[in-house]
Amino acid sequence: MDQIVTQLMNMLGKGDGLSQLSRSIGGSKRATKSALEMVLPSMIHAMNRNTNSREGAASLLGALERDHDGSILERLGDAIASPNESAGMGILGHLFGGKTRGVESSIGRASGLNSGQITRLLITLAPIVLGLLGKMKGQRKLDSGALSDLLGREDSRTSSRKRKRLSPLMQFLDQDGDGDVTGEVIKIGTGLLGRLFRR
Repeated sequence: MDQIVTQLMNMLGKGDGLSQLSRSIGGSKRATKSALEMVLPSMIHAMNRNTNSREGAASLLGALERDHDGSILERLGDAIASPNESAGMGILGHLFGGKTRGVESSIGRASGLNSGQITRLLITLAPIVLGLLGKMKGQRKLDSGALSDLLGREDSRTSSRKRKRLSPLMQFLDQDGDGDVTGEVIKIGTGLLGRLFRR
């Protein structure tokens, strides 16, 4: 079983990983973990959506082959303490495009972290997520089709409870357009978003 999000939560959402991450972004452990539970499935969802086309799958495969072999997982502490900001921002641009600020705003409201903390969290996580995917690709010798299938399975594995909590954010990511969150939040309902994300 792949369980990409579970592996990442085991690395980053408990113990030393969570302590390091919360210190790095300047947030509480509780808020950081809450944000992780939203960010990681959202990243997988965005990658799955992007790899639904042959071109998108080939593009992600090429990025993994060039820049993400999984070695970042061997120096996870350094990657958390001193994230590669340019790499992180580049990945976020590919994942979320013009919706990045909307994603940050939504997760910030739901978790209680401020915009700067959410930005640092996303920048830190993006290369780590791709690092794990790159490690899997190398171990299993995945081609673009198999990579797309892997992401599809992981995206569909989101539990019904989590999908209910995440559905407004997923809907926002799935909508076409430039990511102007103002209109989308009006449609989704700001209050509803906050209520669904709270435990």
